[in-house]
Amino acid sequence: MNKHYYITTPIYYINDVPHIGHAYTTIAADIMARYKRICGFDVFFLTGTDEHGQKVEKAAEQQGISLKELADRTVHRFSDLWETLNISNTGFIRTTEERHRKVVQYIFEKVFENGDISLGHYEDWYLSLIHISEPTRLLSRSYAVFCLTKKKYKHKTIKYTL
Repeated sequence: MNKHYYITTPIYYINDVPHIGHAYTTIAADIMARYKRICGFDVFFLTGTDEHGQKVEKAAEQQGISLKELADRTVHRFSDLWETLNISNTGFIRTTEERHRKVVQYIFEKVFENGDISLGHYEDWYLSLIHISEPTRLLSRSYAVFCLTKKKYKHKTIKYTL
């Protein structure tokens, strides 16, 4: 019987170009995937892009296009870089893909049915980058810190970790 090993990178936001942090985490996962293959494991190595979120939405809005159009225009930055770096991933997921939506919907429903998701109250500090256009400022950007309060679904993560 084959031993199985699953490894994933973070899914990367597509609103900006890949940077050294993206490369670092992907190369680290690639090293582990290659090592496990050498050790005889059947490895599934997943990476991909997160094509939702406030910053992605804002980038699309600034360009006057839809989220999906922005994603379609920029996803190649990541897939092309992984090809250039000879990354050995066996899967690539985009959060705008129908197969992703279906799996997330299915898992959410099962976890909800088990009583492990409930609507709760969320409050935490949030840091957001804002650009300053005043020429008298020495810095070209600044940060806004604010307390975010909203209703949010909570889940019992501990039941689903290894």
